[in-house]
Amino acid sequence: MSTLKVDTILKRTGTGTITVGQSGDTITIPSGATLNSAGTNTLEGIANTPAFLAQKPNSAQSISQDSTTKVTFTDEIYDSDGTYDTSNSRFTPGVAGKYCISAQVGFENMSDAKYCAVYLYVNGSELNSRSMGFNVNGADTTQDVFFNFTYTVNASATDYYEIYARHNNGSSRDTTKQQQVYFQAYRILGA
Repeated sequence: MSTLKVDTILKRTGTGTITVGQSGDTITIPSGATLNSAGTNTLEGIANTPAFLAQKPNSAQSISQDSTTKVTFTDEIYDSDGTYDTSNSRFTPGVAGKYCISAQVGFENMSDAKYCAVYLYVNGSELNSRSMGFNVNGADTTQDVFFNFTYTVNASATDYYEIYARHNNGSSRDTTKQQQVYFQAYRILGA
């Protein structure tokens, strides 16, 4: 093995492509080294993936009062690595790392002073034993009420994430539909 020590590598004449390695080679950047890209970055394999976005189809889900219920998202908009399962509305990263998870749930025709709450579940249990937050209809009239959140998790490859919701409207409420009810996540690079 040889070591080449230089400060700058330039093409012999004019501009063009400089090739490092050949097909099948692995180019390693050691721990503690920094790769700077001042020009256009066309590096492949550097992406915030796995990533997915799923939403409700054009049909609502009925959720009973004071019942923490799993929300289903069966309309998959994109799924870079096949890590979101529409059959059970679960995201399983497949790659360990930090992930940004977002979701929004809305309920139709909520009465004044009633709330909706959204929960992030990991491996079948409520994350941190509390909701991600809630929203109260304070409009003195019946209207749709929404809550959304964004949260960062440190996931193992096999953790799975689901969204649950509840309300206290006094009777069953339908969720809103399509892009008004969504679940998404992507891996955070460099975190």
